[in-house]
Amino acid sequence: MKTITKAISMILAALLLTSSLTAAVFAGEPAKEIILQIGNPIMAVDGEAVPIDEEGTAPVIQGGRTLLPIRALIEALGGTVAWDADKRQAAVELNGTKIEMTVGSKTVTVNGTERETDVAPCIVNGRTMLPLRFVAENLGCGAEWDAREKSVTVTKDGGLWPTVGFRTSTPEEQGLDPAGIAALLEKIGGEDMDINSILIMKNGFLVFEGYFGETDETSVKHIWSCTKSILGLLVGIAIDEGYIESAQKIVIDYYPDVFIEEENPNWASKRDITIEQLLTLTSGIMGDWMTDEVLGGEDIEDTGLFVFGLPQSVKAGDKYRYDSMVLQILSNILVKTTGCSVLEYAEAKLFRPIGITSAEWRTDVTGVHLGGYGISMNGRDMMRIGYLFQNRGKWGGTQIVSEGWFAKTVTVHPVPNDPEYAGNYGYLMVILPDGIGYGTGGAYGQQILTDPGHGLTVTVSANKDHESLFEFLLPYIMEDEG
Repeated sequence: MKTITKAISMILAALLLTSSLTAAVFAGEPAKEIILQIGNPIMAVDGEAVPIDEEGTAPVIQGGRTLLPIRALIEALGGTVAWDADKRQAAVELNGTKIEMTVGSKTVTVNGTERETDVAPCIVNGRTMLPLRFVAENLGCGAEWDAREKSVTVTKDGGLWPTVGFRTSTPEEQGLDPAGIAALLEKIGGEDMDINSILIMKNGFLVFEGYFGETDETSVKHIWSCTKSILGLLVGIAIDEGYIESAQKIVIDYYPDVFIEEENPNWASKRDITIEQLLTLTSGIMGDWMTDEVLGGEDIEDTGLFVFGLPQSVKAGDKYRYDSMVLQILSNILVKTTGCSVLEYAEAKLFRPIGITSAEWRTDVTGVHLGGYGISMNGRDMMRIGYLFQNRGKWGGTQIVSEGWFAKTVTVHPVPNDPEYAGNYGYLMVILPDGIGYGTGGAYGQQILTDPGHGLTVTVSANKDHESLFEFLLPYIMEDEG
């Protein structure tokens, strides 16, 4: 039905084109929905027909991205566009955000901060063409691509996606009893929990943002094992892009020269270890949680091979064992398959698309980024990760992590031969009890947890371990929320 509606809207737009209608649209309230179609010089603005410009310019695809002269779109949404002919630079402003883009350059500034686009603005038939999705999403708008119709739907209410800034609200307005925040602050103050930051997002709005001690919103803190979950998403993206064959790919294909103690049945199972068993921490390899200390020897040339060659404590798949070191195998496989560093891949495929700009990532002695921990970021960037979790890998109109992979990530993977297994782990993701949500945690109190059913996400940065503040807040969700 949605596809049919879009097609009808575009046909109506072509039939109803008039200059008087154009003037009427721009004279009214800012648009809520705009539909543009590749090759069509008419756009549908809240169902009304509007020419993109007087020259009949239509959106085009270049470098796999939709480009168009942006002025009509931005002005219809209530924003402004300024053109500097000397600098060949366009300045776009909407929702308190300013984007400056220069023809031929992939370097863009968003509110003064430099970012990179994957396609540069260009001149086509004398018109300056800007990348639609980058502009729309960085201005807080949604942008949804319909491959069948070759059309893009831009929505003003896409501002709930905090690529640049966060919408704020009060806890009560979003169905969270403010007494919960008061109780939380009292708990923190009374128990000396050594918290750096707490952010609470409800229904797409930031309802609480607290910093403690010397920490502020610019402070970059180590999120420890929350790194694991981010690594798992990157592996999924690499599989979806074809760099890695599948989660069932056997690891020995990447390390055919690994030593195997043939007479030991546990070691023999090393030939069968899969990517999935690394993701579920059931490989049976005897690693260690402090990866960089163990892998600090100058004689180690390939940390992935070194870890893969460690003793096999049990047969692959027979036991869950929480471990950071085995994930160095995955980090090395990402480097081998994608041809770039793990951080470079993360920035291109995950961090930049959702607005993360503060991320730092520690490396091992060979320069490969640590798989089990090592990422540092500020509080708001932690929340961006949490909000991506809440929306099952989707950001605006883009599925950053495929729905199929995310479903596997948040599904408990059984370990039938391990009676001690708690049954709460997916693909490097913790599944919370009673179906209340999922997320990730790290040493010394780091938490990124979400309850999608109630639209609640909580992130915590701290300096020592403590109970889940996310679960502490759950009783304060108002029962009569819509």
